[in-house]
Amino acid sequence: MTATEKTGRLRQDLERRIVHGLSCEWDVALWVLPEKYREELRKPLFSLRDMRQRLGEWDPGKREITLGRQFVMAHPWCAVRDV
Repeated sequence: MTATEKTGRLRQDLERRIVHGLSCEWDVALWVLPEKYREELRKPLFSLRDMRQRLGEWDPGKREITLGRQFVMAHPWCAVRDV
């Protein structure tokens, strides 16, 4: 395996962990809501994408929250979570 392939795999693994972390943050955030709202809210999909003009976006058709890859990689977790 070349160094480039290793770097690519490490990046993919890191991105998977970030998306998983966002999903876990959603679960934690639900616990501050009354139970009736927790049951009504469905977890969205989470993804990372190259975005130059935005930190993130919501796609209601796909029920997906997408965060900018550059933003996520360059900022602390608390900032990523807040977005």
